[in-house]
This record gives sequence, C-alpha cells and structure tokens, in this order.
Amino acid sequence: MELIYVAGPYISETNYGIERNIRKAEEVAIEIVKLGVMPVCTHPMTRYMGGISPEEFWIKGTMALMLVCDAVVLVEDWINSKGTIGEIKACFENGIPIFLNHVNLEKWLRDKNRFDDSLKIKYILKDTGRFVEKEKDENGKFDELKYIQDKMSAKGIIMSEKEEFFIRLLLKVISKRGDKVE
Repeated sequence: MELIYVAGPYISETNYGIERNIRKAEEVAIEIVKLGVMPVCTHPMTRYMGGISPEEFWIKGTMALMLVCDAVVLVEDWINSKGTIGEIKACFENGIPIFLNHVNLEKWLRDKNRFDDSLKIKYILKDTGRFVEKEKDENGKFDELKYIQDKMSAKGIIMSEKEEFFIRLLLKVISKRGDKVE
C-alpha cells in the first residue's frame, strides 16, 4: 500500500490558526483515504504536544516520516510555510513526487508506470545549485528555469506550462526566502 505524506502549514500566530491548519491537513488526508491509500498526516499528532519537545524535534521526526512515503500532497497555503518549503526541497533531492492536490495524486495512482507530469519535475533542484557558476550567460546571469528545461530536455522530458509555472513559483519562493539551492 502506498503511503502519501500530507505537507502544509502547521504553525500559526494563534491556537485557532493552528487548529485551522490541522483541519485543512485532515481534509486532504480524508481525500487520500478515499483514493484507497494511506495518508501520513502528522498535523493532528502534534495538536496537543506544544512545548513538550523543541520545534526542531518535530521537524526532524516529520521529515523522517515523509522520506519513507511514496508521494507528497500539498495543503493549500503551503507556499507560506517555511517547513513545507523544506519538505519540498527534500522531496526533490530524494525523487519523491509532489502533487498540488489529491486529483493529481489520483491520476498518478492510476498510472501503472508511475510516470506523469508530477514526476517530470523531480529534477528541479537536485543539481541546479552546483552548476550556477558554469552556466552563466554573457551578462553573468544564470537562468535557473532554462537550465532545468535543458536538463529535462536532455533526458527526453518536455515541460508543460503548468510544470513551468510550478517551477517558477518554487524558484521564486526559494530565492525570496534566501534559501540556497543545493
């Protein structure tokens, strides 16, 4: 049976906000169950554990759980979560497919070969940072998106408009947060 990790914001300024984030993650988990696969939704398990262990403990533990999953589904507002951005980076580094919603997950689950649009983007962050200096254009700039497209094209993979949008969004979020692509 496939294990599908639910990734999305948890932390909020208020207890109400945390509860709202937990409920959103639970809603995604319910949709995953309806697909006949097991959700790994860590949000509810930490609901009443605030202050028992440092935040880093929970981040490392949930990351370990995610890394044994077959895929990840994002909860809305994932873009506002530093933890989720870190999980997305770990997915790319480990070849774990990421889905923006359960509908795309359902399509992936039906595909016997497990190769559709969501898997094409697993190359996004893996090698990009290592080649920045080598791949600068004549103006000394590095076009990350072009580099990714060229790398995927060399593997015979053509990027759809939706994938290009998602990649641009991820690169923008990463650069805004000052994260280093490694």
